[in-house]
Amino acid sequence: MNPKETNLLLIKVTSKLDHADQFLRGNLYCNRLRYFRNIENDKQRGDRYEASMVYPPDSLLTLRNTNLKTGESTTWTIPPGDLATNIWLRPNAHDHLSLFCMYAVDFSDLGETPNNDAIKNVELPEELWEFGEYSVVVFDVPTFIQRAERAALARNYRFHRGRVVYYDPVLGLPDVPLNESLAFFKRNQFAHQKEYRFAFNTSIAGNSAITVSIGNISDIAIPANKDNIRQRLLREVTTKPTPGTY
Repeated sequence: MNPKETNLLLIKVTSKLDHADQFLRGNLYCNRLRYFRNIENDKQRGDRYEASMVYPPDSLLTLRNTNLKTGESTTWTIPPGDLATNIWLRPNAHDHLSLFCMYAVDFSDLGETPNNDAIKNVELPEELWEFGEYSVVVFDVPTFIQRAERAALARNYRFHRGRVVYYDPVLGLPDVPLNESLAFFKRNQFAHQKEYRFAFNTSIAGNSAITVSIGNISDIAIPANKDNIRQRLLREVTTKPTPGTY
């Protein structure tokens, strides 16, 4: 367990009270990565560049075209400066990943530990509430991650989790392995979301969402809404045991 995760609070925001209740019961509703690529007219959820690689004009590209019938290949190189604009490549292999996304409050970014004074200084972006007015705050993140991982292993799912890294598309994507790690990089126009992401790989292609049940989490999370979230945190989170103690 990453020690920094004891300094996190994770917030799930939703537009429906029933969805918040389902999450408190431990039901993680996960849409496929393809779903987020295909959303239109939703600047918060939709991102056609999900899990894509970007090469800016100063990139050196070597491309190989293979004839699937004959097996013959042709290779050519595009030198830096020859591209007129960014080139985006999207591995379709990641389309079937099932994602559960939350907002992360990282007190280590503030040079603090979770306490009353630190919580008073937390500023949640107004854009967060475009996802809805209801929320659930997970205050014991290590235990939450442990339960999610156990549920994944019980179902033979590959499991990945971590904070999303936001990058400047003008500069290009940092060196990233061409595996599930690519799903944890997004363009910096989404940086206000401060996303912590869970990715479940079922190894089954498809478009359908899945629900991963990790067991009731009401012992490590509290419900809140836009108007009372700070009061709920001050009253309940700081009276709980230190995160990471089981």
